Order: sequence, then structure tokens, then C-alpha cells
Amino acid sequence: MPAPIALEFGRNLARQSGAPASGDEIRIHDVSEDDVVVKTWSDAVSAIHSRTGQEYQIAGTPKVGGTAGWVVAGATNLAEQTLPASQTGAKLIVPIRNLKVGWIITALKLEMQIESAGGTVTVDCDIRTLTNVAADPTDASVATFTQLSVTADTKAEMTKTGLSLTIAADVWPYLVITATTAASTDIRFLGGTVTVTEN
Repeated sequence: MPAPIALEFGRNLARQSGAPASGDEIRIHDVSEDDVVVKTWSDAVSAIHSRTGQEYQIAGTPKVGGTAGWVVAGATNLAEQTLPASQTGAKLIVPIRNLKVGWIITALKLEMQIESAGGTVTVDCDIRTLTNVAADPTDASVATFTQLSVTADTKAEMTKTGLSLTIAADVWPYLVITATTAASTDIRFLGGTVTVTEN
């Protein structure tokens, strides 16, 4: 539980007869640190409501990208996407949806199981955005994961930290996963999580 915070209204705010305005000043007394800081009302509300390190499962329906290979609607009872053996540069597109405008993506994690049988499997991931503009939506890379390369059966996690991608009303983030499988290998992609700062 966060430490309790007491709000003490400053003189500027005390004169207000109605609701406080965003520029009004308040004094914030952090009881745990026994410290007092002065903030505007809007900054104080933002600070109180901001939550860091909130992790959510990625929502969005994956689809096959420009290079075929991934199976996204296999006839099984499992919620997963699979890549069979002997595929080169197969692309899986994973939209990142259901995040509130104003939230900031700070990290991403992908979860998959790799069947290797001694063969090499490589996985790359590019974090991208589509921004809606009048001429045509603009596609841009934000960051890339460090390549995953394994030669044994692996419960694999790919993690990217240090991000600062703000969700905007006209910006749509997504992932491009590119994988290569040797003979007798395969990938079972289960999903991922996104870590955000909630504002």
C-alpha cells in the first residue's frame, strides 16, 4: 500500500468558492517523508492518480504477415499461434489494443515454447506504430527486441524494457514477430504482456 498523503489547501485555493482550477496551488504533505511540496492542482491530481509498473496481457488478434508460415487459426482447442518446422523469416502481426489514451508503455514481454530437437530457432520482434494521417497512415519502428536464438527445447521469454511509448487516440501500436525454424523444430506462441504507467 502506498504511504498516505495529506492534502493541505494553500491560500490561493482557500479563496475559491467553487471547484479548484488547474492552476490553483495546493500544499502536499507526504506523511511518510514528513515533507511538504507545492504543486498546482492539476499536477497534484496527476501525481496521485499515476500508477507505474502495471502489467496487462496484450489484447489483439494476431494475423499472418507478409511472409507466410505462421498458423493463426489452427483446428485445435488451444489459444495459441504456431510456426512449424523449416520456415524462413515468417512474420506474425500482433496488435496491442485496449490501452487507455495517455498511458505510457514502458516494457513488453513475449511468451512462447520452442521445440528444438537440436536445431536452431531464431525469433526477432519489432515494436511499431501506425499513425493515422490524411495522406496515408504512417508506419514507423519504435524499438526492437534482442534476437532470441535457441538450440534446445525452451520455455522462452523475450523482454524489452526502457520504452516510453505514449498511447494516443490516432496512434496504433503493434508487434512484428519474425521467426525462422530449422527442420524438426517449431514454435508455440502463447501471447505477451505490456507494462504501462497509468496517468
